[in-house]
Amino acid sequence: MIGSLQNFSSYSFLESPQSLERIIEVHKEYGYSAIALTDKDHLYGAYEWLKLAEKEKFTPLLGMTLTYIGMDEKEYELLFLAKNLTGLQQLFLLSEQRSQLGLVSLDQYASLKSEDYIVICPMVRGEFFSLLGQNQIDAIRQLHIYYEDIFGSLPFLGIAASQNENYEALHSFLEWNTWPIIACQSSTFFTEEDAELGVVLERMKQNHPYAKREMKESEFLWPKEKWIQFYRNQGWEEALENQKQFLSTHTLSYSVPKELFPTFPTLNGQKSEELLWAWCQEGKKRIPQWNQTYEERLYHEWKVITELHFSDYFLIIADVLTFCRAENIKTTPGRGSAAGSLVAYVLGITDIDPLVYHLLFERFLNKNRQGYPDIDLDFPDNRRNEVYQYMVQKYGYENVARIVTFNTFKAKQVIRDVAKACGNSLLEQNEWLERIRECEAKNRHHHWKLEEIYETSPYFRQYVNRSEKNKMIYRYACRLQDLPKNASVHAAGMIVTNRSLLTMIPTEALEEGVLCTQWPMKQLESLGFLKVDFLSLRNLTFLEKILSYLPSSFIVENIPLNDEKTYQAFARGWTEAIFQFESFGMKSLLQRFKPTSIEELSLVNALYRPGPSQFQNEIIARREGRKPYHIAPEFQAILQESYGLMIYQEQVMQVAQKYANYTLLEADHLRRVMSKKEEAAMKQEEIPFLEHAEKMGHSRENAKKIFDRIALFAGYGFNKSHAIAYSIFAYRLMYLKVHYPLAFYSAWLELNEGKSLDAIKEEWKFFQVHLLRPDINESIVENSLDKNGIRLGLSRIKGVSQNLAQKIVDTRKERGKYHSLEEVLSVIPEAQQVSVGEALIYSGALDDFHASRAQLIEELPSCITKMKYGIGLTLEEETITKEENFFYNALQEKKYLGMYLQSLPLTQAVDNLKRLQIQPLSQQKYELRFLAWIKEVKEIRTKKKEQMAMLTMEDVEGNTFQATIFTQEYLRYQHYIKEENILLVHGYWQVNQYGKKVILQKLWQYEDLLTALKGEKLYLRVNIKASLYPIYRLLQSNPGYLPVIIVPIDQNQGHLLPEIYWCNGNPDMIQDLQNNLGEENVKKQ
Repeated sequence: MIGSLQNFSSYSFLESPQSLERIIEVHKEYGYSAIALTDKDHLYGAYEWLKLAEKEKFTPLLGMTLTYIGMDEKEYELLFLAKNLTGLQQLFLLSEQRSQLGLVSLDQYASLKSEDYIVICPMVRGEFFSLLGQNQIDAIRQLHIYYEDIFGSLPFLGIAASQNENYEALHSFLEWNTWPIIACQSSTFFTEEDAELGVVLERMKQNHPYAKREMKESEFLWPKEKWIQFYRNQGWEEALENQKQFLSTHTLSYSVPKELFPTFPTLNGQKSEELLWAWCQEGKKRIPQWNQTYEERLYHEWKVITELHFSDYFLIIADVLTFCRAENIKTTPGRGSAAGSLVAYVLGITDIDPLVYHLLFERFLNKNRQGYPDIDLDFPDNRRNEVYQYMVQKYGYENVARIVTFNTFKAKQVIRDVAKACGNSLLEQNEWLERIRECEAKNRHHHWKLEEIYETSPYFRQYVNRSEKNKMIYRYACRLQDLPKNASVHAAGMIVTNRSLLTMIPTEALEEGVLCTQWPMKQLESLGFLKVDFLSLRNLTFLEKILSYLPSSFIVENIPLNDEKTYQAFARGWTEAIFQFESFGMKSLLQRFKPTSIEELSLVNALYRPGPSQFQNEIIARREGRKPYHIAPEFQAILQESYGLMIYQEQVMQVAQKYANYTLLEADHLRRVMSKKEEAAMKQEEIPFLEHAEKMGHSRENAKKIFDRIALFAGYGFNKSHAIAYSIFAYRLMYLKVHYPLAFYSAWLELNEGKSLDAIKEEWKFFQVHLLRPDINESIVENSLDKNGIRLGLSRIKGVSQNLAQKIVDTRKERGKYHSLEEVLSVIPEAQQVSVGEALIYSGALDDFHASRAQLIEELPSCITKMKYGIGLTLEEETITKEENFFYNALQEKKYLGMYLQSLPLTQAVDNLKRLQIQPLSQQKYELRFLAWIKEVKEIRTKKKEQMAMLTMEDVEGNTFQATIFTQEYLRYQHYIKEENILLVHGYWQVNQYGKKVILQKLWQYEDLLTALKGEKLYLRVNIKASLYPIYRLLQSNPGYLPVIIVPIDQNQGHLLPEIYWCNGNPDMIQDLQNNLGEENVKKQ
C-alpha cells in the first residue's frame, strides 16, 4: 500500500482550492488507497475526513502541518502524522498549543517527543531543504542536533517527486550523512487551473492583484505508479520502504467516550434527580397561589426530565442563572419553548409562570424528543464573557469550549473577491454584483448558486461571456463557491463535558481565556456533546444601563404587568428602542390593534411574523366587531385569545388534543410533521387522526376539515412561549420609558453614540425629555440627569477621552468653576490643546463663557501661544467681530456630539427664506419642492459613458436621503453639485425594491435665492433687431429666482421676462452675458 502523506484542503484558508471530496476523488483516480489530510496548524476537517473515509472506503491518514520559526528566524513547516489514536490526541494538544503560542520556535512547545506520530520535514517549505538549497552544511549540522534534542530522533526528510528538481545535492548529502528519508508528495494542486486558483487565493490573502507565477512540480500530485517508478529510478527504495513501514503500523480509529454529559456537583452522594426535586420544592415558594394543579404539573415535568436523564442539564442551567442573579447580570424572562416549563420557572431559569399563560411543557420537552432540551439564555452583550468565565471556573478550562463556525464563499462575495484578485476595478466588481442582485431580487430567501444565476439570468450570462477574462473569473468563482474562507466563533454555542476536551477533539485557545472547538456543532452533536446557547442581547445591556440611573432598591422583575400608561404608549406606537417592537410595520400594527394586556401584546408579536401576518386584518376586524366569527364550543377556551384563528403552535397541539383525544406528546409529533409540509408524511398522519376523531364521536367528513385546518395553521404557527417571554421583556422596557423617561433616554444615548436621533425626537416631545448640551461647569464624565433633562457628559464629546473628562471634572471640584478658555486649556495636555479645545467649543461646552463659538475658535491659537510663551491676545485685549456661521456650527456639533443639538444646519436658511413658504420634505408626497444640503457626491459614468451623480442629502428636519441627478440635469447644474452646498430642489420620489430616492429635476442655489429676495433684478440692454436666442438659452441654463428685465437699446423702458427666464445671477453667467452684450449693458441692481 502506497499513500499520499501531505495534502492541503480548503481548511488551510486561502491557500488551497481543494474540497475534501475533490482530494479523495483525484487520489482514488490516481490509484492511492491511503490518503492524508494535513492542513496547516489545525485539524478543522479531521472528523469530516474520517466520515468520508467510511463512505468512500479508503485508509484515512490524519496529521497537521505545523508552521514554526526556524533557527534563521524564517518561517518553515513540519509535517506530523498520527500512527494511532494516541498520536492523534497528541496532535490535538499540539494544535491547541500552536493557537496559544502563535508562530514561535519549536523549543517553545511542551515536549514534542512521541512514538505515536511521525515527523517529516517536507521538501516544500522545509527548513532542511532550504538550507541544503543554499549549501549551508554547517547550519544543517546544527539543525541535526536541534531536531534530535526536540524530537528525540531525527524527523524524516520528505522527498517529493519532480522531474524539474535537482536532487544531486541531496544524494551527495545522504551519501555521507545519516538522515531517514520517506516518500512524501506535498500536493496542494492537481491541475494547472488549481495552481492558478492558488495564486488567486494568495492575492485575496495578501490583497494584491492577480499575477500568474510558475508552480513547482513538487506541489502537484503524480499518479501512484509513476510516482513509485520515480523513486526507484532515483535509488530511493529506502524512502518507499519507510512509508510502507509507517502505513503498516498505522492503526488509527477514532471514537469518544459514550458518557460525555457533565455531572452537576452534589453533596454527600446525593443523586442529581433528588437535588433537582429539592430545588423545585424550594423554588415553588415564588408562587403564592400554589395548589394541586401546580403540584401535579411540577411532578409530571420532573418525572419526564429525570426519565430522559436531563436532571444535570437543568441543574447546570439553573446554577448559571443563580450566578447571574448574584452578580446582577440581567437576562430576559425566557426564550423559546423553555418558557413553557414550570420546572424552569421554579428553578429561576425563566420568569414566566406557564400556567398563567396556558403554556405547554410538551412543546418544550417530551419523551419523543431526540437529543437534549434546548434552553437558550440571553445575556447583556458586555457581560456574556463573565458567564463564560464562570462556566470555566465551575467545570474546568479543559471541559468547556465555545464552538467554531466556518464562513464560506457565497455567490456575491466570491465573485467580488475573485474579480478583485484578478485585477477588476471597483466599478467592474460592482458590474458583477449588480447582475447577481437582479437575480436575487426574484427570490430573496433562496440561497443562489452562481450556476443557477448563470442559467436564470441572461443579463448575468451575457456579462460572463463578454470576455475571456470574465469567463475565467466566473469559472474560478464557481470552483471556490461554498468552500470555507475563514473560521469564526459560533454566536452563542458552548459545549460542556465531564472530561478534558484537549485529547477528545481538536481545540484552540481564544483570547478571552476560553477554548474553542475546531469542529462545528453538527459534528459535535453527532459525537454526543451537550451544547448550551448563551446569546448576547444588546437590549439587556440597555436595560442594565437604564437601571444604573435608578435606585438600587428598584426591581425590574416586580414591575406590574397591567399598567395602563404603558399599554397606551404601545398603542400610540412610541416604541423606538423597545425590543422587537420598533420597526415601522410593527408600530403600524400596534396603532391598529391597541393591545391592553401581555396576552394581546404577545398576539401582536406573533402576528408580525411572516406566516401569521396574513391574518392581521382579519383578527383586527374580528376584535373591533366589524367581522362576526364563530368558535366551536370545544375550542372556545383554546382559540378565544386569538379570535378563533390558530396563531400559536401550542393551539395546534391543543386542538388535536381536544378534538382527536391526542396526548400532548402525540399532538407535538403531529405539529412537527405538519410544519415540514411533506405530503407523504402528512398522509401517514391523517389516517390515525381521523380514526381518533371518529372514536370521539366526530364524523369523518368534519374530521378531515379539522385536519386540513390544523395542517394549514401548523405550517406557520408561532411559538407562544417565546412570544410571551419576549413580550414581557418588551413591556418592561416600555414601562421604564413611560415612568422613567430621563433614565431610559440617557441610557439610549450612551449606547447609541453617533446614531441618528430623528426617530426618537418626536417621542422626546411626548415624554417631555430635554437634551442639554455638555457644559464645562455642569457636566460630569458620563451623561447625568437633572431637573431640566439629560445633561450630556464630557466623555460624550468626540476627542475627549474618559481619562481627560475625569481630570476636567476633578480639577473643577478642587478649584471651582472654570471662567475662561485659558483655565480650561490649563487642564489639557499641551499636545491635545488644539484638538480638545476645538471639540469643547464646537460641542457647546464653553457656551457660557459669553462669547460666540466663532470668537472662541479665533481666540484659541492666541490663547495657547500666550500660555506657552506669555504673549498673545485674548478677548479682553481684542474685539473680535467674527460672525457665527450657524450652518457650519451645526455640522461641527454633529461631528463632535454625533447629533444636532442647538439647531439643525438649515434652520437659519429656512428662516431667511420664509417668504418662499417651502414645506419640509416629510410633508410632501408627489411633486417635491424642498430645501436640502449635499452631504456626499458620488459621480458615476453610465454605460453610454455619460456623467451623472448619486447624492446623499439632508433636509431641513435633519433627515438623510438619497438622490439621483441624471445626465441632462447634471450637465446643467454641475457647478451646484458640491458637498455642503445648500439647494432648493424640485423633483419627485422614485420607489423600487431597494428603497426610495429623490430624482432631482431643478436646482437653485441658496445664495442666489437670498439675492433675489433682497429685491435685486437683472437688467439687460439689448438690440431687439438681433437674435436674442443665445441670451434666452443662457438664462434658461442658469435658472433661479432673479427677475430679468429686457431694455431695448434705443429705449428707457423695459419689460419683465416670464419666470422661465429668471436666473440665478451667478458670476460665470454674468460674465457670459457681458461678453455677449457688453459690460455696460448688463447690470444687477
